[in-house]
Amino acid sequence: MNRVLMGVATLALLSGASAANAVTINIFTDRTMWESAVGGLFVEETFDDTSLVPGLSESSTVGVVAGGVWDDQLLGGTQETEWFFSNPVLGFGGNWDTAGPGGPGGFGIAMTLSLTVGGDHIVGDVVPGDSPGDFYGLTSDTPFTAVLLQEGAGMSGVETYDLDNLVFSTAVVPEPSTIAFLGLGLLGLALRRRSTR
Repeated sequence: MNRVLMGVATLALLSGASAANAVTINIFTDRTMWESAVGGLFVEETFDDTSLVPGLSESSTVGVVAGGVWDDQLLGGTQETEWFFSNPVLGFGGNWDTAGPGGPGGFGIAMTLSLTVGGDHIVGDVVPGDSPGDFYGLTSDTPFTAVLLQEGAGMSGVETYDLDNLVFSTAVVPEPSTIAFLGLGLLGLALRRRSTR
């Protein structure tokens, strides 16, 4: 009986490892749908003052809180912004104005997620260069701890933007491998109990 359980555990380990490499990203242009996708569990930063909400921090070359928004500029890896979360999250978004701050239209904003499993995942262009403050957000089926922002469209020029109402999820569901191990543990207990009768 122990050999059978060992084989099942090995199979779960292998399937968990391959599943960790596949990441599903969903992009949202509707905040209500994004909120529903994260189960309504999120924190919002409105940039009404210079202190950030607990659990959120940033590293930026030129970004600052000004006039009730995050005012920033992205340029070819020399000017970029990264948002960090103290606990892993499954969603991130906000209201992005890429059309107004630097003139009409820009290059858009590309995002890269720092996954808890599997390293960085390049999402690519998420926010277009002509957004007048619309909501753009994403969800991932793999938890992440940071979002790197760079100018979009092949990173070929400056993207100036304002960000308001930044949101990030607060609850992380267990990874599939964790659920598989829980199931194996329960199966093992059931089989052990059955064999001792």
